[in-house]
Amino acid sequence: MLDLNPPPFAHSRVEHLDAAGLPVISIILDGGHPFTAWAEYRDDHNLKVGSQEAHAAAIGLFIDFIAAQGTEFLDVQDRPKLFQAFADALVLGTIKGGNDPSDLFWLPRSQLVARRTVAKVTTFMDWLVDERGVQAVNPRRQATMAEQIAFWRAWRKVSSTSLLKHIKRRAQEHTTRTVRVRGHKPALPDGDAKAFPDDMFPDLLRYGFERRPQLRWTTYRDQLITLLLHHGGQRISQALQLWVDDVYIHPEDETLPVVRVYHPTDGVHEYQDPTTGRDRLITRAQYLQLVYGRLALTQQPGKRRVGFKDPKLDDQRHKFLTVYWNSQEAARAFLKLYRLYVETRPRIVGHPYLFVTPDAEPMTVHGYEKVHGAAVRRIGLVAAKHLGTTPHGHRHAYGRWLESAGDVLTRKVRQAALHHKSAFSQDVYTEADIAAVSDAMRAAEQRIVAKNRLEWISK
Repeated sequence: MLDLNPPPFAHSRVEHLDAAGLPVISIILDGGHPFTAWAEYRDDHNLKVGSQEAHAAAIGLFIDFIAAQGTEFLDVQDRPKLFQAFADALVLGTIKGGNDPSDLFWLPRSQLVARRTVAKVTTFMDWLVDERGVQAVNPRRQATMAEQIAFWRAWRKVSSTSLLKHIKRRAQEHTTRTVRVRGHKPALPDGDAKAFPDDMFPDLLRYGFERRPQLRWTTYRDQLITLLLHHGGQRISQALQLWVDDVYIHPEDETLPVVRVYHPTDGVHEYQDPTTGRDRLITRAQYLQLVYGRLALTQQPGKRRVGFKDPKLDDQRHKFLTVYWNSQEAARAFLKLYRLYVETRPRIVGHPYLFVTPDAEPMTVHGYEKVHGAAVRRIGLVAAKHLGTTPHGHRHAYGRWLESAGDVLTRKVRQAALHHKSAFSQDVYTEADIAAVSDAMRAAEQRIVAKNRLEWISK
């Protein structure tokens, strides 16, 4: 299978259970000679039955991939490319434009599942390298200085309170040596920025995004995004991930919206199976592939790509975060603008995204930054990060509002509202739930004197 002499790839098959009910992996070399290493591997790693099944499934996927596309990577120097292609196929799927030359017909898997699969296969292959001397398909290399710096920055944040200090020596070893392929990992956290000036926000919203009458719908679009940033604390990349049906009416007040930002690939969506007619939940990456034949925004190339900063999600099952409005007036303004926008924007048939460009494509970060910069200049300000007048300055204004509420909003509520992941291992057991955060935000709003009136939208 993996440079086990002779050089061509071996024929492989996976049998899930043996007579004792345990997983079996059989690798058949050219000439029909069996090469079975699984029993030794599971004994060496002391795997329990559940772990054996998970490892067997992961390795079986890799064997399937080799059988389908291994001939493209016969040269020894191409083996690492094989593993990268395998990792990409896990995350992106193998169906392109409704066709799959590989005949694997894999739908996109979640990033978590893909990372775990890659890790299990890497561990098994590392073991084969040591025990059988095969060519490594995911070889370790010297970590770059940037990778080592990034590791120690993250380490310092948690080391003083970590419940796992005893693994520090092992962790240090991994900072200097790393595998080539880990799967797709989330982006790094934001840098510091100043807050957008609160007293200028009404002018920005009302006058900054003015358009010609025939493009009035783009004004609504830009105002909606800006409200999400300034009064909902969202990042641009989170706001642009919204689908049209991610905005709901509040069950207790029809004038208020409930906005959920789903994970761009792992978030769930309802899908009607054409063969059975039944509705079921699938991931958004799978939905985009099946219904539209396209990749998620996080998987798009170049400037069309919209990232996702790995925020703390409110619902781990359905993979979404809730927008916590710091002003009910702003929330009502958002719902009114949303209705106007959906009614007047171009008809979209190729994707489900809410915010679009005049050519009906999803809005990009670069596109909004350009629009926001022009709006800032239109009201007499200079667009600059150190002045807080870039889009990310709105999130900092939201954070400053949370701080100004004092003891009405606890540290845990502020963290939940901003969707920051906990820096302390034990905090997961004391997280505030959605209802508690919403109630606290309403109490804080009542205490803080409103400076930015938005009646002109609500009327």
